Amino acid sequence: MPTIEDYRLQCGWSKNEMARRANMDFNTLQKIFNGEIVTIATAKKLAVAISKELEQTVRFQDIEGLNVKNETTYEERRDERFFAATQAALKDIHERAMQLPQDQRYAAAYGILIGYVRSLTVNFAEHFSPEQIAEIGIVLGQLDRVVGEDQHLDEKIKAKQDQLAWVLRETEE
Repeated sequence: MPTIEDYRLQCGWSKNEMARRANMDFNTLQKIFNGEIVTIATAKKLAVAISKELEQTVRFQDIEGLNVKNETTYEERRDERFFAATQAALKDIHERAMQLPQDQRYAAAYGILIGYVRSLTVNFAEHFSPEQIAEIGIVLGQLDRVVGEDQHLDEKIKAKQDQLAWVLRETEE
């Protein structure tokens, strides 16, 4: 696999010309030559410049010795958060709920489910509209009501939650 120096010579560039063609400053290019860690974006800029000059596709992964920072994408971070919430719920089920007597498991399962949904709602709020977040909150509030987990709430708040739930139930699209 060719090195950055091999590609530079193949393109007939000086280091200054390589930096200019890759739209990066000379110091950044020098970091690449010194084997220092660079971002994926920097590595891609270099590969694109080489590809254009050589009129062939060169991926940054095709450059020997290019030391690229392991960056996670937004999607990877999102998937990690989702997996962490799922894993926590499953551990709670196994380590806590399944250890309880059968007659106590329903309440434990309810608590785990509510915690899981709330965690997903918080972690993925940017994917919901404010209205959808409010609707999820109303459903969770009504579930709290069903199992008596709303005892700490003022009666006015309970009445407002019931009113909002009624409006949502009766609204036709």
